Amino acid sequence: MGFAAGLLPCTRKRHHSEYIMEFSDDHHALLEVIPDVRDGLTRTERIILYVLQETQRELGGRNVPTAMLYGRVLEYVDMSEAELHLYLDRLGVKGDGR
Repeated sequence: MGFAAGLLPCTRKRHHSEYIMEFSDDHHALLEVIPDVRDGLTRTERIILYVLQETQRELGGRNVPTAMLYGRVLEYVDMSEAELHLYLDRLGVKGDGR
């Protein structure tokens, strides 16, 4: 099914050309891995960086423990701890080595 086929008219009456976009799970999975043209980040990478920034702000600029970050990222994205480490490595996020 192509992208245009994902645009389906609503079943209830709508004004003029209002449409809703219905994506299958395949489309959502695809959107998870395709980088955004604006900055090259995937949705998951953007979520990780956002959660990291917010948590660091809450901690007064201190380093964020990986376990804390993982717990908060899980509220948005289902991933394993190993997957989080792969994303952090790819994003260049490094611990302080202690």
